[in-house]
Amino acid sequence: MCHYPAIIDKGYYKFLLKWGNNTPQQLKSMFQTPSSSSSFIPCSPTWHKEKSCFKHYTKGFFIDTIKSSTMYTIVHLIPLLIQMRFYKLIFRFIMSFINTVDDKEKTPNSARKELLKLMIKKFKAILRSSMFFAGFQHFGKLLMCWMRYYCFKSDPIYNTVGSVFVGSSIAQLFETSNRRIQYSLYLFPEILKMISNAVHFKHGTKIYEWWDIIMIQLSFAIWSYLV
Repeated sequence: MCHYPAIIDKGYYKFLLKWGNNTPQQLKSMFQTPSSSSSFIPCSPTWHKEKSCFKHYTKGFFIDTIKSSTMYTIVHLIPLLIQMRFYKLIFRFIMSFINTVDDKEKTPNSARKELLKLMIKKFKAILRSSMFFAGFQHFGKLLMCWMRYYCFKSDPIYNTVGSVFVGSSIAQLFETSNRRIQYSLYLFPEILKMISNAVHFKHGTKIYEWWDIIMIQLSFAIWSYLV
């Protein structure tokens, strides 16, 4: 994305720009314009306005956790609307205010406790997902900033790739093991598509025409193995 945006699907690229709080102009200035040690561009103010990288990404982590919570509220709550047991629970919850004893469970207020337990579970899931989404951006970018400034004084592509990989891996610790598998299955085809685009644009290959089918097959194979 930073060095060669052409290899990324346009819709996915716009999504990353929007949630990454970046612009194409920033990427071009920082990563796509040839530079040397004598013309090294500092992170601030081109990449971020805060002089401290740590301060900028720490603040951004908390802000984006709150911002992304709206998206993940939909992700985690919509599935409840297609589950009949959820509506049964709502019915029992309403009836618990009419009847002092839950007829099914034979214990007072069991529907209220069950619904509260479910909402707490969903709240934790939303928080974990939001922290992951904010973390995989800001952890990777913070590491990228530190490495480019303290080690390289330039922007080699392996620093960008390595920083994003390490940052994403750390961020996934916020999620459950099942969700980490789901994220991997989602990201794997996107990564393969980027690789195929890069190879195709540089060398040209006939296999590119069949790449979507190959990706689907590989994703199903990995999914079957992990599950």
